Formats: sequence, structure tokens, C-alpha cells
Amino acid sequence: MRTFPGPEPVPGLSELEKAEAREFERDPKAPRTPEVKLLMDAWAEQRRRERVMASLPCQAGPADIALGETARLALPEGFTFVDAKGVEAYFHALGRRVPPQASFETRLGTVTTTDRTCLAEITLLVLGHTDDRQPIPADEILKEWNGHRGEASMALDRLQHPDAPFVMPRTVQWLLPPVVDPRRHTLAWARTGDPSLGEHDLYSFVLFGKDRCLLLEFPYPPGAEGMEAFQARLRPLLDGLAFLPGWAYGDHQGPAGKLTMRVLVRGPETAAERKTEALGEVPAVAARNEPEWGYILGLVARVAGLLSILVVTVAAWRARRRARVRKR
Repeated sequence: MRTFPGPEPVPGLSELEKAEAREFERDPKAPRTPEVKLLMDAWAEQRRRERVMASLPCQAGPADIALGETARLALPEGFTFVDAKGVEAYFHALGRRVPPQASFETRLGTVTTTDRTCLAEITLLVLGHTDDRQPIPADEILKEWNGHRGEASMALDRLQHPDAPFVMPRTVQWLLPPVVDPRRHTLAWARTGDPSLGEHDLYSFVLFGKDRCLLLEFPYPPGAEGMEAFQARLRPLLDGLAFLPGWAYGDHQGPAGKLTMRVLVRGPETAAERKTEALGEVPAVAARNEPEWGYILGLVARVAGLLSILVVTVAAWRARRRARVRKR
């Protein structure tokens, strides 16, 4: 359902890679090959993000957390919660833009395990009542995902690398096909991502309410213990989610909204589909977020470089012209 990604987890270097990075730190005279430089950059970025996350105001479980005015979270031991303001502070501290949200989305906060190995953003989606008895065409969703990814990647690749051969992105597969729990009115699914595109494998969980739902998305960590064990680790957290009286799924009366389970899992792909599915409009990035200063400064540097080349070229041309005039 996410139109934009949430906070990224701390980059997951293995324990062996961390040990190697520490060895190179202790021996500054060791040769710095390109591979070693990449490792040290990743290690520095990981520690920077860890410092930022450690500095955020957070609540550690067990605790009772208010999620807006309509839901709550009984945060279990072993998890911490950072509210929406803390999430924004996280992005600002890293010098990054806060991901924009659609008109139907409200960022409620981020929950993470105390060892930082698992992190998810909690989002409230106000989309009308969703009938969780609808069938979910899992195979068709995969085809739509992969077809859309191929078209979008090809268009972007042609724009950025017009002369290079196009490489099709990795095919999305189910790690866990969509599963509905009719007793708790929940939906869970997991799918693969393409690391070459900066994507994570993703585990998604939805709790349906009266006219809204809570969405949690967990980047599925590489080398995880397996989906069943991963779900078991999250179960105390997910079982602690609940809508307040008057806002639960069973409190709904009347017809369901226009949102289908198919679009909820797959996500809206076009503006027209967002309108027909009553999903609202995604606002322009520039309208609700500060500019990407790194990108702007880089653009200014490139323009300055081009101007300097132009100045040097013009000066050389004038010098050659003066020399020809003197010879005459």
C-alpha cells in the first residue's frame, strides 16, 4: 500500500564484516582497496544511524502507546516506540527529506526491537470500511507488480542511461502470500525486493477497523531465521495493536468503502486508480517537504564546473585569435 518508503533500517552489516571494519580501523596503514573503502563507508554510515536512533526520544516496552485518537498499542518488552515527530527528527538528522504522505495517510510513529534488528513504520490509512472477506488474487497481483516495475524501470533506465543495455529488475515473489485472520480482522503478506534497486524484502501487516486500518511494514532482514520464526518474534507486538471502542471492525454499520483488498496489497499504481478506489491523491513531493540539499548542491557544483570549462575554452580561443592577429 505504501506509495513512498518509510524509514530505512540501520544497514545490516554481518558480524564478520563489522569485525573486519574494526581491524581496518585499528590499522590505518592497511591498504584501502575499493572493496575495503565500501566496507568502511557502510560501517561509518551504520554507526552514524545508530547514534541518531539512540538519540531519539523513545518509549521502551512494556508501555501503553496511544496511536492517534482511535487506536492503541500495548508495546511489549523488547520493543521501543518513536513517535511521528521523532521519525521526522531522524530524517532531518541524516540530512534527508521526510518521505511525503498521501492525503489518506497519517504517520503515527516507528517501532523497533531494542537490538535494532527489526524496524517498522506505523501508518494510519483512512480509506473507508474494507470488507476483509474479499478474495485476494495473489497470482494476478504478482503479474501486475512485475509488469509495472518493468515498465517503470525501463523508462527510468532510458532516461538515465540511454546508451547502456537495459537490465530487467528482479522478479517479485511471495515470501508469504496474503493471509487473512477473520477472527482478528488482520491481513499479512511478504514479498521480495530487488537490492540493486535499493529495495528490501518486505513483511506487511494490516489491522482493519471501522473505517480505517493500521499498516505496519517491516523490512525483512537478510538471513532471517525464516518466516515462521520471524512472525513468532513479531506476534507479541502485533497482538498488542487494537482500535478503541467505537472504532473497531465490528463497530461498522452500512456498506463497505471502495477500497479492495487487491489494491490494498498491491498499492495504487495510477492517479486514476486512486480516485476510483477512493484513495485520495498523493501530494507533490516539493509541496510538503524540504528540498534535497545534497542534490541541489551537487547540481550547482556541476553547473559551476561546466561554466569554468566554458570560461577556459573561451579564454583559449581568444588567446589563439590574438596570436593570429599578431602574425598578420
